Amino acid sequence: MSLAAFAVVFARVSRARGWVGALVVGWLVCLALDLALSFAPVPVWVALGLAWAAAWAGIRFLPEPGEAGPVRLPWWDLPARVVATAALVPALTAAAGRLGPDLTGVLAPFPTGTSVVAVFALAQAGPAAAAATTRGVLRGLGGFSAFCFLVAVPAEPIGGWAFPVAVLGTGVWQFADSCRSFGK
Repeated sequence: MSLAAFAVVFARVSRARGWVGALVVGWLVCLALDLALSFAPVPVWVALGLAWAAAWAGIRFLPEPGEAGPVRLPWWDLPARVVATAALVPALTAAAGRLGPDLTGVLAPFPTGTSVVAVFALAQAGPAAAAATTRGVLRGLGGFSAFCFLVAVPAEPIGGWAFPVAVLGTGVWQFADSCRSFGK
């Protein structure tokens, strides 16, 4: 749910505040929602439904991306994304070590990768590209949620087979989503 909120807030705020403002506001909303949700444990089936509902609602609350033209990425794009992600991961890990296991759980859904791709899309191609990127993240959130669910729930009864089951389930989800998108 917090990733969906981050995506919507980032895309909307990016139109007026640029990547720094969008990132700061998006992170604050994400962390506040993560903290609030940590006090509301729900059954795993409900959590899966909430994740799917958040992705669905998030797509509807995103601004229309408009026309994003092709972007020629500079040579340093991929290395810069790697450095940005590599800086976020140790920073979150260091913070988690100081926060303890309960608050570390709050940091677990932090939008590390999404932050990097959204910022780069915005900085290099503008708000339309940021909206399109976050829309893609939300479309993928359904499959990611299915994967997490399909690893966690059957892990005890079927052991290591839960991972291939989750990969297959996610592939089916993404394939069905792609077929539905091509039908539009």
